[in-house]
Amino acid sequence: ALGTLPAASLCASLEKALGSRTAAATMVIFALYLRFATSLTPYSGEGLAPRFGDYEAQRHWMEITTHLPLSKWYTYDTEYWGLDYPPLTAWHMKLWGHL
Repeated sequence: ALGTLPAASLCASLEKALGSRTAAATMVIFALYLRFATSLTPYSGEGLAPRFGDYEAQRHWMEITTHLPLSKWYTYDTEYWGLDYPPLTAWHMKLWGHL
């Protein structure tokens, strides 16, 4: 199962070509590069107070699903960030809201 994933095949190829220590270092450097590259772009909601991005949207949806009855999840009128995700995601946010 795990061996059939593209990432597992890439890791196996790297390990075969470079050795396990060099392959591990290469993967760590690549992961850090990706993290750095994505930090250079603006995030959703940047500069639009109070909508400071996806984290705030997720927190808002958690509040909706935790404090409103199910019948109002998709119809509750908010100034911003009404619940627009599929029901499975809404239930997921409700679960996190209760933890």
